[in-house]
Amino acid sequence: MRARPEVPPSRPEGSALRDPALWIGAAVAVLFSVGQTLLRGDALWGQSDGVYTLTAQLLLHGDDLYGRLVGAQPPITLYAGVPALAVSSTLDAVHTWMGLLQVAGGVCAGIAARRLTGSSVATALAPVLAVTLPWAVNQHGVYLPELVGLPFLLGGAVAAARGRTAPVAGVLLALAVFVKFPFALPALLVALVAADRGRTLRWLVGAVAAQAVVYTALFGVAMWEQTVLAQGQSGLHAWGALPGTIVQSGWTLLGVGLGAVALLARPAAWPADRAQLRTSVALAVGAAGTWVTSVKVGTSLYVLVPLEAALIPLALAGVVSVWRGDAWTVPPWLRRGAIGLVAALVVAQSLAVLLPPHNRFPWTRPGTAPAYGQLLSHEAVQATVAQLRACPADAPSGRLAYFAFLADRRMPDDQPDDFLPTKSPRLADVLARMRADAPVCPAP
Repeated sequence: MRARPEVPPSRPEGSALRDPALWIGAAVAVLFSVGQTLLRGDALWGQSDGVYTLTAQLLLHGDDLYGRLVGAQPPITLYAGVPALAVSSTLDAVHTWMGLLQVAGGVCAGIAARRLTGSSVATALAPVLAVTLPWAVNQHGVYLPELVGLPFLLGGAVAAARGRTAPVAGVLLALAVFVKFPFALPALLVALVAADRGRTLRWLVGAVAAQAVVYTALFGVAMWEQTVLAQGQSGLHAWGALPGTIVQSGWTLLGVGLGAVALLARPAAWPADRAQLRTSVALAVGAAGTWVTSVKVGTSLYVLVPLEAALIPLALAGVVSVWRGDAWTVPPWLRRGAIGLVAALVVAQSLAVLLPPHNRFPWTRPGTAPAYGQLLSHEAVQATVAQLRACPADAPSGRLAYFAFLADRRMPDDQPDDFLPTKSPRLADVLARMRADAPVCPAP
């Protein structure tokens, strides 16, 4: 009978933060993140990017959130860009800040990977993967709640795996809820399997309730009307697009998904740290559940960003298990060859996103038209910005908020979000003010 390969003993509690591999990986991830920001320039990768950035700029200057100023997301998301803009009123500052939030999520994934594998290599890889996996590259640095929420979600899953950090877990998960309300699902699932479930749930519920009271006191019921009721009126995508969306989702998550399956399919190879395994799996399941929101108009597959990040520790644990041969009878050359093929696919997908034209196979699934890539190049964006700058300084912008921010122009009625008022009858008065603020320049 073939002897099972020796598995390194678990490190002492708290050793992940003292492991140089974690911080080496984080430093490499920062370099990758900054490099991507510089490479992209002002290229447009998501229409919401400009909406949130311009909203944060108005908030920095004292505008009235959920009063005069429409807000489609909870306060944490809309204020998340303020620190970057306080340093520099540029998109580069915002994109760098959002990239660092991705790295922070990756550091949390690295702690989970250390607990699940005991491997310094896996620990170092986790932060790097957080900025180099396909969806991480596709939405790198884009100002979105999915990026803002990464440190809270992954940090909550790490803290929930230890009883002594149950209060930290509850607070982090509660903060994630007020980044984006659908994050309540992964937050609740993680709390339900936490090492100290009772304390984690109490802190989660308490912190959610406290935020609800504070935010209602600060912003009134208008916050709930806009972030819940008005959002609910935006409509759904055509059902005919659903099969293709499902296949594309699975295709872009294939690499990390296979790694996680390799781990979970072999209970005999499960890591000794079952608490971390439970919270990591719960986070991934909850993040997968938020995919349902992609059927709503105004939402796209960037909702997969938290799921991809949540799968990192599980995928790395699966790869380590297969590489070592834990409970596997397949020959080493075949096991390691399979790892190489899957890794090659993931690298090819990420490169297909990163390199022009940014939307080709193997990033897009076989048999699909180009989609989910760069919307406009740096040069095309600058051409539109030049048009806006040629307009009178007091004229409202006739283009997206992204261009208005770059050109230092205002949107009609100073509303960065022109989607929600258009889609929601609840905001008919806001839409009327926007239409009355004319003529826009350049003309549509």
